[in-house]
Amino acid sequence: MHRSALFILLFIFSIQSHAQTPGFTFTSYTRANGLSDNFVQSIFEDSRGFMWFGTREGINRYDGNTFRTFYSHQNYGNKLPGNSNGHFQEYKPGHLFFQSDRAPVCMNTITLQFYLPSSLKGKPCLKITKIGQKGYAMSEAGFCYLLDKELNIIDSLAPPFVNAGELVTCDYISDDMYLVGSNREYFLYHVAKKQFSIFLREDDMPERQRLLTFHYFDLQRHIIYMSNFYGGLYEYNLQGKMLHNWSRGKAPEQIEDGGISMIARRSDSTLWISTYGYGLYLLNTKTGIFTRIKHNKEDPASIIENAVTSVYTDRSNNTWVGTSGGVCKLNSTNSIIRVWRSDINNTSANETLLLNIEKGSDRNMYLTAFSLKKVTRINSANGQMSQLDESKMPYMWCSTNVGNEILFTGSSTTITFYDPVRNTYRQSDFLKKYFPVSEIVILAFKHSNGDLWYSGNNGGGFVRVDARDGSIHSYKKDGPRGKFKISYYACYAEDKNGDLWFGVNKSETLVHWILKEDRFEEFNLFKLPGMSGLTMTGINELIMDGHDNLWAGFDGGGLFRYNIQNRSITHFGIGNGLPTNYIGSLQTDGRNRLWIGTPKGLSCYIPEENKFINFTRDDGLPEDFFNERCTYYDSSSNYLWVGSINSLMRFNPDSLLAVQKKVFPIYIDEVTVNGKKIEGSPEETATFMPTANTLQFRFTGVDLNNGKEVEYSYLLSGADADWIYNENITTASYANLAPGDYTFMVRARHKGENEWNEMKMPFRFTILTPWYKQIWFRLLLIAVVSLLVWFIIKTYYQRKLDKERTDLERKQAIEKERTRIATDMHDDFGASLSRIKFLSEKLQIGNPDAESNHKDLEKISVYSDEMAEKMGEIVWALNKRYDSTGDLLSFCRAYASEYLADKPIQLHFHETTIPEMQLNGEIRRNIFLVMKEALHNIVQHAGATQIWLDIRFDGDLQMIIRDDGTGFDPEHVRPFSNGLSNMKKRIEDIGGTISFETNPGTCITVRVNPGIRQNTYTSS
Repeated sequence: MHRSALFILLFIFSIQSHAQTPGFTFTSYTRANGLSDNFVQSIFEDSRGFMWFGTREGINRYDGNTFRTFYSHQNYGNKLPGNSNGHFQEYKPGHLFFQSDRAPVCMNTITLQFYLPSSLKGKPCLKITKIGQKGYAMSEAGFCYLLDKELNIIDSLAPPFVNAGELVTCDYISDDMYLVGSNREYFLYHVAKKQFSIFLREDDMPERQRLLTFHYFDLQRHIIYMSNFYGGLYEYNLQGKMLHNWSRGKAPEQIEDGGISMIARRSDSTLWISTYGYGLYLLNTKTGIFTRIKHNKEDPASIIENAVTSVYTDRSNNTWVGTSGGVCKLNSTNSIIRVWRSDINNTSANETLLLNIEKGSDRNMYLTAFSLKKVTRINSANGQMSQLDESKMPYMWCSTNVGNEILFTGSSTTITFYDPVRNTYRQSDFLKKYFPVSEIVILAFKHSNGDLWYSGNNGGGFVRVDARDGSIHSYKKDGPRGKFKISYYACYAEDKNGDLWFGVNKSETLVHWILKEDRFEEFNLFKLPGMSGLTMTGINELIMDGHDNLWAGFDGGGLFRYNIQNRSITHFGIGNGLPTNYIGSLQTDGRNRLWIGTPKGLSCYIPEENKFINFTRDDGLPEDFFNERCTYYDSSSNYLWVGSINSLMRFNPDSLLAVQKKVFPIYIDEVTVNGKKIEGSPEETATFMPTANTLQFRFTGVDLNNGKEVEYSYLLSGADADWIYNENITTASYANLAPGDYTFMVRARHKGENEWNEMKMPFRFTILTPWYKQIWFRLLLIAVVSLLVWFIIKTYYQRKLDKERTDLERKQAIEKERTRIATDMHDDFGASLSRIKFLSEKLQIGNPDAESNHKDLEKISVYSDEMAEKMGEIVWALNKRYDSTGDLLSFCRAYASEYLADKPIQLHFHETTIPEMQLNGEIRRNIFLVMKEALHNIVQHAGATQIWLDIRFDGDLQMIIRDDGTGFDPEHVRPFSNGLSNMKKRIEDIGGTISFETNPGTCITVRVNPGIRQNTYTSS
């Protein structure tokens, strides 16, 4: 990198670490990372791979990338009993059982709902422990409950304590035996016999403060571990005999703190021992020696706090350490990666930037730090460190193996050679002649042909010392052997032809030295086809791989692979899986894999799979900043050595790559519909109403080691045509989905990988079709429309037919009325006119008898009146304005009164309240004519003196005509009398009824429905 920037980096990253034990690199998580609280009390991994952390302020779920927190809150319907949580267990897949503020609680980890089995409601709880495979023990003061696998209470234990009321603990020894007790008394509980036997009582315990706290039972060695604050750590066998005591002290066989919080198994021969204030210990149970691991505020890779509350090992063999300041993770790669840290940066300058590492002829490794005279020798056999003589060393800028010696250059033109086998030093200042104004020899290396090359700043250019004859060749940027723009170069690579390629972070242009021609030419990768538009930055590192590919790492431009033979070029950047486009170092291993150091971790490119695998502190690396060319691959041991700012690590690349999780589970975490979270498992099939068509999905991939490197894509089958790339975002939203069947699927991969890892249980759901769009409704609608069309057509033709029938009936009625009128006129008017004609002719003949003439004139007058009367009746019957009940009554009453006015018969007319209704002319006329006929018969034949005419309405119109005459015998009516038959026919024609009674006198009753439909000649 650009040397002028290194001093700034030294200031930023000036970190000194003294106390951290080599080999332990922790990654810490606190509230700044999403924890609800830094005081972590309990740690657990569930069956789906999520980590759970119980704190004093809620519980937390971690998927390798983000924390999801759950609190107790009075306004939450689904809540924790309290915020202080611990003692996690998983009593069945997807269901946690733990203690929360002195109460038991369960949680469905799929639906994220809290609940409690009815058997445990109202039961107090201070501690939960697993009892082998049988169930659980739930402890309280003075006793504890034994629970089966379904959390049903199967027994309760109340040990025969001398000191009652203390917290009872119950721990598994075997299926037939539990260790039950408090810190003053312990009993062995025999399950089959349901009996207690004394294990330890206060008199059997160490004398000072006779208290022992149980921590751990070693199932393999049948050893019980207990602690006393003053006495330290104790081993007991199952007979209650103390086997060993590690007292408090600082010797390797002593423990500094008796305040032990927890003991957990690490391996068959080592135990994790956590303390409340002195950090974490590893106890080798075979040697009895402790290794202390404590917090160092100057080392971010140390445990975050010395108050350690819990230790847990997950299924990937990562160790999680809960403290009062957060949770730390010791990655499983810790056993693969060897780290040197404290001995390297033990300098008076208190600042380190590791520069180069080389293997000497003595097979040891030699490590330099930037701008320091310090050279550290690392013994390849035991890893022990020693220092070379600083007085013989320059302030380092470059080191390289030149055969039997290691060459060191720095902030002068003086070169130091060190022979590791002879342990001798020699120096040379011959470069002063060729680099007269250079302050630093930036680059030094040995060509495959034995030539030594150097490059100096301030216009120094290159110096080549020919291995054949020792001749010295100097090359300047404006020299005769070709032009190059920059006065010095910091990195190089040699191809199969022996040609050299040089780069510097001040320019994006390569300088190519052609061996056969001893000539330089500039070569710009960005001018090759397909490279236009890319960012042009300086070159930090160059390397050749085994396939004659030149790899160039740029300071912001990414990584380039240039094949010298076919002149093809490929660019790699963040989009291809690199963590950053800033490349600091490049190194190949024995399988031609490329290891790339960046400011954001270490990356490995696997050519066969065309993918990148990235490593950071989360994967056990001591640091994330790898921005200097401090790398070395030792083919003899298959070890890769990589230096960061102030840490050196060594690992087998095959082993490190093998522990990477290539497959990890993916889950749908939450589904919201129209902004409301759905109840139930997101893994089940769901059905939604037609209006519930706006959905949001929340999903996650669980990878505890590489969760931050996970990227996603998703597909909603039924809506999306192809997968949608979502980067590292874990939500997807859809609005206004149409009715139908859908399947939501998610896939994930690590950045740089090509193959996707698909989820096993996608979410299937159906949005119902609205009832008005369903098949049955459409069929019904078709049927209804068809019936409606049929009805409309039928009604149309029916109305048309009715209209035609009505028109026909009207025409027939008119014709009938015409005929009747013609008949009446012929009968009535014809006879009267004939009489009038006869009488007139008689008068014309000149009858001298005046009296006879007078009588004839009187007859003419009578006949004329009759004609006028009949004409009035006809006109009244035909006039539509009289079509009402009122007009009928008025006309009938007027006619009866007038007709009987000169008769010796008294008329009594009576009518009830008759509603005003429409009557057609035919009804009016027939009722009137029946009344007229009846009055005529009474006058002519009954010999009556009284006539009662009564008109009523009771839904039908009634006319009752009654007299006090002699009556008649219906059996002896004159043969040619048509009066009664005419009256019957008239009433039947209008749909009414007529009855005759005589006893004495005559009573005629006419009943007609005034609303009955009648043929009429009237038209609208």
